[in-house]
Amino acid sequence: MFEQLRTEQPANLEYKVVRLDDGISFVHISTADTPDGSNPLPNMTAFQEFSRNAGDRVATAPKPTAADIIGSYHPATPVAADPGTRSDGATR
Repeated sequence: MFEQLRTEQPANLEYKVVRLDDGISFVHISTADTPDGSNPLPNMTAFQEFSRNAGDRVATAPKPTAADIIGSYHPATPVAADPGTRSDGATR
């Protein structure tokens, strides 16, 4: 996913993945600024490949949920070099 996003650099799309404190649960957050309100992420080849057989990799099925952004500060956050480092700097 991130490789295709870095290569194509879509200006109208933001995508983040966060790992919860349990160390195994992830939340994917995607926002898009398009005239029709659609999100181009599901049309990306990497997303389609990632989504294929997702049920085989997860304990519970993903549940896409629409939400409204009510505030944002520094929406672009660099990916941590070490996936074991939490956003607060602590390690797992």
